[in-house]
Amino acid sequence: MSRRSGVSGALTAPGGGGGGLAFPQRYDLSVNGAHIDDAGSSYPVLVTQTTVSAVGAYNGAGVGNKAIIGFGGHPPLPVPALVSVEWEWQQLDGGAPFMPYANLVVSGLDVPLRIFAIDPAAPAPLNVGTLTVLGPGHFSFLHDARTNFVQVVQPNLPNTFSPPVPVAAGAGVDWHNLSFDWAAIVLAFPGAQLVDGSTLDGGMPKTTVTPQLIICSGDATNVRARSHRLLSVKLNGADA
Repeated sequence: MSRRSGVSGALTAPGGGGGGLAFPQRYDLSVNGAHIDDAGSSYPVLVTQTTVSAVGAYNGAGVGNKAIIGFGGHPPLPVPALVSVEWEWQQLDGGAPFMPYANLVVSGLDVPLRIFAIDPAAPAPLNVGTLTVLGPGHFSFLHDARTNFVQVVQPNLPNTFSPPVPVAAGAGVDWHNLSFDWAAIVLAFPGAQLVDGSTLDGGMPKTTVTPQLIICSGDATNVRARSHRLLSVKLNGADA
């Protein structure tokens, strides 16, 4: 059974109230042809399709499929208190690996809200975490904020915050190719915290408040059909 919430306005529990769900504060925030099967269950499935949709579901001009599951119910988390984000998944479709990735919504920076991205497919040498192969199509990924770096969507060019935060790894002007050290971010912005919010970043569902932690499959250009079953998602070692 597919459960899908709306993609505008405030968060709404999947299934309209969450009765009997293992995780009633997990939300389907997918856009275009993507969706989450059983978002509130213990093992939700992120599904993308080959649909090419009209512009309008995203901030920006994206028309691709992007499955997005939000993990709600968490109070604001000070960035210094973030220790780890970990998720495990099984790819169900048998295609080439296509890794689900995490987005964190962060406030208290040089702009009201930013997306911090943690992507198992990030290129070397960005050091965003540890990917473990558990079997065919079966993976886990651990991001340890004490040792790993994080990508930041649209830092101020040329690749800095204001006040400056040094780039920890990578080079260039594209945020995909850069990463930053958590401790350096905290030093520049000691009040930074993870919060629920609408960042207005390109590729995020339009006018939508998302939880501080979301897991995504696909992006604003994706027209590949993929299915990923999330087997666990943990924030600071506890089920999200």
